[in-house]
Amino acid sequence: LLSHPVHNDPWSNLSQWMWPRAQARRSVALQLPLDVWDRVAAFVPCARLSHVCHFLWSHLGRRHVKGRCRSKTDVEKAVAFIGNGDASLTASALESLALILEDLGDGDAQPLAALRNAPALHALRLTVLGSSLGPSNAEALVALQETPALRTVALKFQ
Repeated sequence: LLSHPVHNDPWSNLSQWMWPRAQARRSVALQLPLDVWDRVAAFVPCARLSHVCHFLWSHLGRRHVKGRCRSKTDVEKAVAFIGNGDASLTASALESLALILEDLGDGDAQPLAALRNAPALHALRLTVLGSSLGPSNAEALVALQETPALRTVALKFQ
């Protein structure tokens, strides 16, 4: 009995029903002006909003970033991603950053000092796993006190 296809399957038309609804949700994002999305993003400070569609990702995608870094190269890549090609980060829209720093050696977090130039960064959450911070990494974090909008810093050791 199970080897024969079911022709009266109610789920067979589900994709035909869902596709127009998904298209409608995406088109809503295109109907609102960017300044409205900026205000919504300021009210809802998380990365999920930028994952609704490509349009919102291109506009809101680098405001709230989460990541995991296991080496100095990973930290450099994270800072480059945040800067979106601007090494100075002066044009960065980054508002909050949550990074897990795993087994980094002394000096591996040094590229994080560049975040002091991120004008909109107001929340920074760093979780250090498996290693001590070390003097050079601590100096990089001290440099972040020059970040103009930074109001919240959370540093957690596990």
